[in-house]
Amino acid sequence: MGASVHIISLSLHAAAFKRFRVAVKAFYDGYYFDAIGALRGVFEVTMYVGAVLKGHFLFNDLYSVAPEQETLNMDPLKFQKLRRKHVSVTESRIRGHMFGGNSKLTQNEQDQINLLLTCLHISVHGGESTVLFLVLDAVQKGRTPQVEPCVDLESASTFCNTAAFLAWAHLRTLAYVCWPVHYSAEWRQKYSLLDESFRFFWNDWTKPLAGAVIRLIDTSFLFDEAQASKQVTVSGAT
Repeated sequence: MGASVHIISLSLHAAAFKRFRVAVKAFYDGYYFDAIGALRGVFEVTMYVGAVLKGHFLFNDLYSVAPEQETLNMDPLKFQKLRRKHVSVTESRIRGHMFGGNSKLTQNEQDQINLLLTCLHISVHGGESTVLFLVLDAVQKGRTPQVEPCVDLESASTFCNTAAFLAWAHLRTLAYVCWPVHYSAEWRQKYSLLDESFRFFWNDWTKPLAGAVIRLIDTSFLFDEAQASKQVTVSGAT
């Protein structure tokens, strides 16, 4: 029996890992806002993959803007407008299923996750840049601008907590890159160790976000093996 890999699933995982790499590199260089902004893409991909594995969507749904025959001779501007609307509606449905009103989270837990998402939005849409903040801070305090990043424990903490959440969530999806039966005992052991380590990290945290993260992982990222395996099945593969 050969392993099967869904090409869209694999592409999404590759995109998430690339984003994670960019974020971690920026973080270790001291560019905290830039690093947090890079995690936005990881968040979106991870939530989409999770929603697919839960059976709310198919991997192809995000790209199924309209029947092919309708788009062949469509005006490019009209198609782009249609595409943006499709993506917006899909993103809204994903959030609803994973951490919104259709999820198993309480309203307070939903608020905590949305607050985290707001931080990611601010870093992206607000154009936050570590260098710009350093220059602005210097101007306001009347000193020579410093363009090299410096240690900022608050910003570093924001990045690390967000990264720990997304890493745990994405870890849960990795069990279904292909059919779970294809993973070795060693792989499963390492997976369990990582999963337990992330839980230990969040259990040791006392802030409200910790409880929300644990509940989200234990509900939205707890997958039925048969359902999730079906979602990554490649037609004709055995």
